Amino acid sequence: MESHLEIARATGNIAGMTVISRTLGFIRDILIASFFGTTMAADAFFIAFRIPNILRHLLAEGALSAGFVPVFAETHTQGGKEELWKLVKIVFTLMFLLLLILVILGIIFAPWLVRIIAPGFIHHPDKLKLTIHLSRLIFPYLFFIGLAAVGMGALNSLKHFSIPAFSPAVLNISLIIFLIFVCRHMQVPIYGLTLGVVVGGVGQFLIQLPPLLRRGWPPSLFFNFRKTWQEVKTHPQIRKIGILLTPAMFGLAIHQLSLLIDTLLASFLPEGSVSYLYYGNRLMQLPLGVFGIALATASLPILSAQAAKKDLENFRKTLTFSLRSMLFITLPAMVGLIVLRYPIIRLLFAHGAFSEASVQGSASTLLFYSLGLCSYAGVKMVVAGFYALQDTRTPLRIGFLVLVVNAVLNLILMGPLKSGGIALATALSSTMSFFIFLAVLKGRIGPLEYDSIKDSFLRILSAAIIMGGVCFLVAQGLSRPDMGILGKIIQVGCSIIFGLGAYISACLFFRLEEINSLKNLILKHKR
Repeated sequence: MESHLEIARATGNIAGMTVISRTLGFIRDILIASFFGTTMAADAFFIAFRIPNILRHLLAEGALSAGFVPVFAETHTQGGKEELWKLVKIVFTLMFLLLLILVILGIIFAPWLVRIIAPGFIHHPDKLKLTIHLSRLIFPYLFFIGLAAVGMGALNSLKHFSIPAFSPAVLNISLIIFLIFVCRHMQVPIYGLTLGVVVGGVGQFLIQLPPLLRRGWPPSLFFNFRKTWQEVKTHPQIRKIGILLTPAMFGLAIHQLSLLIDTLLASFLPEGSVSYLYYGNRLMQLPLGVFGIALATASLPILSAQAAKKDLENFRKTLTFSLRSMLFITLPAMVGLIVLRYPIIRLLFAHGAFSEASVQGSASTLLFYSLGLCSYAGVKMVVAGFYALQDTRTPLRIGFLVLVVNAVLNLILMGPLKSGGIALATALSSTMSFFIFLAVLKGRIGPLEYDSIKDSFLRILSAAIIMGGVCFLVAQGLSRPDMGILGKIIQVGCSIIFGLGAYISACLFFRLEEINSLKNLILKHKR
């Protein structure tokens, strides 16, 4: 199907840009680990960064996926670019005002926010004070990333994915520059890292401007607020964005509340636990961000168009294709991360202040986070289906149930497994969430091609297990006591290369349709 090819091409573009961003992100994290390890400063920074990130996910990424893209795409299709840019201008103005107010309130109420998010820090006055200062410095980041989201929504609705996908790289570049050239010259080095976040946020907004201007965006605001309010009240698409966005934001708020509970509970665990969760989650996010989120982003405009035409047959086929493609990448990624978790963490982070205890703690969280990798990506994919159907209420209801389950599992598992228990609770609750979403979606659009998905799953899992065995044997064969950086690079690099070769060979042996689709796409792209 042409829609499958379009999704594959768009996913490839997004994934390519995301690889660049994630690679820079790992360089950033290597530097952070080397400079700050899992110390008090690192814990304080990760908590301070978490606060505006929660709001960013609600206002930026939530608005982008749930409200902006379907409505922007509909406006462009029915009214043309002039109507699209008029709508973008109104939304941009509203976001400008809302974000400005939130940043001011965030700076004022930072002491209370930190105490809510990390109550365990109350027993450590120096850590609490540092976290509050960092939070106040970092809050303006929210303003610029929120404005960037409006531009990302407009560009994605026009099926321009590369610059929005690359924009996170700007933040990573900024942080790398500040880590290398600024932090070491400051009396309190962690303040330099915080300033790098704000500069990176400005860059993420500015990088959206050239492609927006080339496509006709008039860079202006409705500074006449009375006129703006009239436009808001009379523009039909603003109301539709609000209808879609409100429950989606509450649904995302539930997800962010779940992450907040994880952080809150980790603040009561031994020092470094917040950092263990961060580093384990960062590694798990690589395949999720490169492919899982990229696939959901690329599929949303296609699914939205099929839903608007009430073409449920092709809607089901597109979603089935997307889920099979998701398994093709995330299952071997899950196995690879589990098998190679220690070599990867030692290669990337075990430098400077990052101790062997830090390696053990981070590897534990990575193991348990990885168990839910397919579910995380699957939820992103299926939720995109609900958004395409302009249903944002169902994800809200399911999200609330998952929040309760995750909180209960956290309390049960964090005792025996510490930070690893928090990661395992996330994986288990996400898996439950994925199957609930599938069951509910079946009632809305009919059954997907489950036999096809099951067949692909079993073949991919078999190939992934073979790959995992090869990775383990190569890693063990190249393991040496007191390996230097070159030895670690050879160990991880050879394990991945031989493992990937084994996976592709096994996929060909099992005659996986996905490997043939990939081959055809590459050959067509070369022509």
